[in-house]
Amino acid sequence: MKRLLILLCLLGACKSAHQHSDMAHDMHREHRNDVPVANSTTAAIDTTASTGKMVTYGQLGANPIKGYHAAPLNATQNTPAVIMIHEWWGLNEGIKLTARRLAAEGYRVLAVDLYGGKLALVPDSAMAYYQKATTDKSSARANLQQAYSYLAHRYQAAKVGSMGWCMGGMMSLQAAIALPKDLDATVIYYGDTAATGDELAPLQMPILGIFGEKDNGIPMTGVRTFESALKAAQKDVEIVIYPEANHAFANPSGKNYRKADAEDAWKRTMTFFSNTLGQ
Repeated sequence: MKRLLILLCLLGACKSAHQHSDMAHDMHREHRNDVPVANSTTAAIDTTASTGKMVTYGQLGANPIKGYHAAPLNATQNTPAVIMIHEWWGLNEGIKLTARRLAAEGYRVLAVDLYGGKLALVPDSAMAYYQKATTDKSSARANLQQAYSYLAHRYQAAKVGSMGWCMGGMMSLQAAIALPKDLDATVIYYGDTAATGDELAPLQMPILGIFGEKDNGIPMTGVRTFESALKAAQKDVEIVIYPEANHAFANPSGKNYRKADAEDAWKRTMTFFSNTLGQ
């Protein structure tokens, strides 16, 4: 009984005090000097082993949902798949390139759009889009559920995982919460991990979390609480924290990009997907 009470306490603790602060303003601060444009690092991504195109993968009300579908050249109907979720800038060319990069590793990828086709070029507009998308989590979850159906039913993907960065990291966790028995793997890159015990308890997929210790937008106290809660609930979770990394350290277009850490995180992600999804 005592162990159960401790477990429930830990799960409830995931609703940290930071959850009640304004994450949108925190992200605005972290990205205040960033401009989401392609550079030599993104241009060097090899996409020759994959293809990509815009598709319609669902509908919310009267509005179709469009995203970027990337696949390996040798993709089959049951190729394992990944739902990819953009940063707070939106579904831009950088995310599409990353979808192609992941597809070249052997996965079918659907890079979703939570902004309805809008792209942010400056932090002010990104914050406005972020606030709208994260305030209405029911619509975001419905969007992600339809992304899952597109991959699992239309293409009969043998297994489906999710991954995202920044806002997309938070939404990768929301995908897991929306699809607790369906998703086969979840990767969270420096996203807000606030969740209730009731939300975390049903999760059945392995989770990989990747964070920067110097990230002032996603405090490590909340990350460690999230990790402790999942481990107490006997969930399969691995949290990797890069000591010198700040928020968005894996984005080559941002001021905080750390190539060595970003490449190591990508390798860890590929190993994680290989172990959980195949390839």
